[in-house]
Amino acid sequence: MIGCVLVDVAGAEAVVVGEIEAVDKTAGPVPLLVVRGVRGEVLVPFAKSYLRRLDVEGKRVEMALPEGLVELNESE
Repeated sequence: MIGCVLVDVAGAEAVVVGEIEAVDKTAGPVPLLVVRGVRGEVLVPFAKSYLRRLDVEGKRVEMALPEGLVELNESE
């Protein structure tokens, strides 16, 4: 998944969150995707309930993220 683009498909329009740089499997029971967005690093839980489509060949991961998740943990 590293190198794939993470896209939030929860809203009316798909929004590119950023590129997945790493997967942190030590943070708890659910791995965290470390995503480099335009406004900094974003940590996104790789929860099965959020995942909508995984296209490794097309380098695209689509997730329906809860409202405010991306803004909550952006670092500048």
